[in-house]
Amino acid sequence: MERNLQIPSATLLIDRPAVAKAFEVGVGNKAIFKLGATIDPTLTAIEAEGYVRSLHTGEFRCEGPAYRGMVQQLGRTAVIRFGMMDVLVTENIVCPGDPQIYRSFGIDPTLYGLVDVKARTSFRMAYTKFT
Repeated sequence: MERNLQIPSATLLIDRPAVAKAFEVGVGNKAIFKLGATIDPTLTAIEAEGYVRSLHTGEFRCEGPAYRGMVQQLGRTAVIRFGMMDVLVTENIVCPGDPQIYRSFGIDPTLYGLVDVKARTSFRMAYTKFT
């Protein structure tokens, strides 16, 4: 965000206070969000104005191959847009290597120039079709 890249991008962040604020602000509204450093306070948080695109219960079903058919629970979930970046903000930590973690909340990885997948190796087969 600091570099104001003009590339549509998406990332995932576990941040309960940011989710709570998004639900308080409501869909279609803007607010200043503090993001990051809630799980590990030694990290640096950032503040930025974001637009709440959508709010969800956080349930989605994996498409595989690793966890095909398994239902995951992210807790309350919000999609917040910061410039050209959509941030999927969740209350709970789950395995993020399945494309459905984005698709189920209105973020189609094929429409973004950059998609952050925080997984060691389990994402490789699921995301191969996008490369």
